[in-house]
Amino acid sequence: LRVCGGCEKFERLGEETDGGYLTCMDGWEHGGVKAAFSMGVEHHDKWSQDMSRLLRGQGVGGTVVHQFDCTVSGGQQCPGCVFHPICIAPEGEEKPSYWGMSTVLKKTDLAAAKDRSLIMKMDIEAAEWAILAKERADVLRKFRQVILEFHWLDKEFNHKQYDAAVGALLGAGFRVVHIHGNNYAGMYYVPGTDYSVPNVLEVTFAADSQPIQCQDRQTLQALDKDNNPGWQSLPMAHLPGA
Repeated sequence: LRVCGGCEKFERLGEETDGGYLTCMDGWEHGGVKAAFSMGVEHHDKWSQDMSRLLRGQGVGGTVVHQFDCTVSGGQQCPGCVFHPICIAPEGEEKPSYWGMSTVLKKTDLAAAKDRSLIMKMDIEAAEWAILAKERADVLRKFRQVILEFHWLDKEFNHKQYDAAVGALLGAGFRVVHIHGNNYAGMYYVPGTDYSVPNVLEVTFAADSQPIQCQDRQTLQALDKDNNPGWQSLPMAHLPGA
């Protein structure tokens, strides 16, 4: 989870506090992103609105943002946004109202999308780990950026699965370009070490970033905001080196 990819320009998409995520805008002016997925929307999702604005501003027509969430009856209203009352499941574990990512691409007519032509935000309350751990590389390569909220890093009995999930993204050509802790949760302090990481962590993975020297210490970006402004800010993460 160390930042190992460079980004010169970030933009905050979504809410000013909880629900806002940093997206790397390097090369955005050249276009190429044709659609976005917002996985987990509750009853508000300003990220969809902002992404719709960006894509439509580049002349992308039709449905530009697909929203997925089976726990609510509707999503954020915005031009070119379509809500699907569906949750996401690991490949091979589909059931009614739960689709795997390959089915998501087929049902949205994006199975033939070019590699690195899609973008995804995923905040699905810890279900992300099992999904990503089993995800196929050819599916992940469809995406230029994947913006995630990882949940419950303190659950050491799940760390093997967590490692597989992050490994799948790195293996599909992504680099971490940004991390930010959600201060609604606390810190996970690794026993017997001085390493620590926010228990709930927002991570931006970008496939088109340039490699940089990996950062063991977290640094804040100017656009970072506390998820809960009324609570104490979290300390910076200290992550193991290679």
